[in-house]
Amino acid sequence: RRSSWREQEVAARRQVADLELQVSVRNAQLADVAKQVKEAEGKKTTQQEQLEKVSREAREAKATWQHRVSQEIEEAGAHEHRLLSAESEETTLLERRSTLEERLAGFRGDAAFLEREVADLTRLLQAREADSAA
Repeated sequence: RRSSWREQEVAARRQVADLELQVSVRNAQLADVAKQVKEAEGKKTTQQEQLEKVSREAREAKATWQHRVSQEIEEAGAHEHRLLSAESEETTLLERRSTLEERLAGFRGDAAFLEREVADLTRLLQAREADSAA
C-alpha cells in the first residue's frame, strides 16, 4: 500500500506540475493577448487621430474653396456691373452723338440756306448798284 500511496503522490505531483505548466503557458498567452490588445488600441487611437486630421483638413479645404468661390462670384458680379455701366454709358454717348450729328446737319442746312440768301442778296445789291450807276 505504501508504494501505491507513493505512486499516487508522485502522480498527483506530476499532475500539479502539469497544471502549473498549463497555467504558466496560459498566463503567457494572456500576456501576449493583452499586449496585442494594447497595440491594437494604440493603432486605433492613431487611426482615429489620422481620421480627425484628415477630416479637419477636408473641412478647412472646403471652407477655403467656398470662400474663394464666393469671392470669385462677387468679383464676377462687380465686373458685370461695371460692364453694364459701361454699356449704359456707351449707349448714352451714342445717343448724344446722334443728337449732336442731327444738330450739326441742321446747322449745315441753315448755313447752306444762309449762304444762298447772302448770294441772292449780293446779286440783288450788285444789280441795284448797276442800275444806279447806269
